Amino acid sequence: MASNLVRLYRAAADVQLCHPAAAPSGGMYVADEVLDSSGAFSSLIRLSSSGSVTWGKEIDLSGEGGFDVLPRIASNTTHVAVSFEYGADAIVLYDASGTKIWHTSLPLSHESSTSTPPWTVSHIALASDNSVFVVGSVTATGPGDAVLSKLNAATGAVTWSVNLRPTGWSASGYYPGAVAVMSGGDVVVVVRSAGVAAYVMRLSGTDG
Repeated sequence: MASNLVRLYRAAADVQLCHPAAAPSGGMYVADEVLDSSGAFSSLIRLSSSGSVTWGKEIDLSGEGGFDVLPRIASNTTHVAVSFEYGADAIVLYDASGTKIWHTSLPLSHESSTSTPPWTVSHIALASDNSVFVVGSVTATGPGDAVLSKLNAATGAVTWSVNLRPTGWSASGYYPGAVAVMSGGDVVVVVRSAGVAAYVMRLSGTDG
């Protein structure tokens, strides 16, 4: 049975989707998608353990690609990261007080510093050192290849990226699923191969 029930309500707007993550002192973060008469925007809210609002941040996504905005969220004991899918082209890292540390625009490149293949953010994970791991789809190298990227904790720049389709395998399409950081720093990723099966991969968090 729930110990607290929180209703997220906005006047003259429609809260479409929420994703939660743990916050310090028994609280929680909530990333939500909101539609109103002017378009779509997303917000990040920190709630206390009793359900009261500690702080909230809004990102206006009007004109950024429509209404299909799906926020993803990941947290550790000191920070929280939010990604905005399709219309947002953004990953943002905040500290627990709501101060923005950095913002990274997508699409990300995994081929070289100059290439810019299309990128769709799927899931994100936040390591204990505040590095952000992002797994998403990229179509420039094949039909739906899945790519894992590590973002620098201080700047959000891409530290490294790896294509999750094994060398020599048919480019039948590899689609990203969930990603998680293990206690030792390695990364676990779920990848689905089109029409075949789902695979669980463990990669080094240091270099992929």
